[in-house]
Amino acid sequence: MFFYVQVGAAWLFALLGGPACELFGRKPVILSASVVFTAGAVVMGVPLRKEVLLVGRLIVGMGIGLVRGGGT
Repeated sequence: MFFYVQVGAAWLFALLGGPACELFGRKPVILSASVVFTAGAVVMGVPLRKEVLLVGRLIVGMGIGLVRGGGT
């Protein structure tokens, strides 16, 4: 289940990455995706419960999706 949350978030945010690049430009979208990914990695690094790890995976998936949708 943890894996599918990340993949689902990446898929959804990849759809949003292209329009975000057209609106804001590619560089700001990639930089913001890096910040989102780093925040998710921090959340995954200090989980006390499974639910916190799940939220971290969701945030990392958002960052991955933004880069995939906007960085290509």
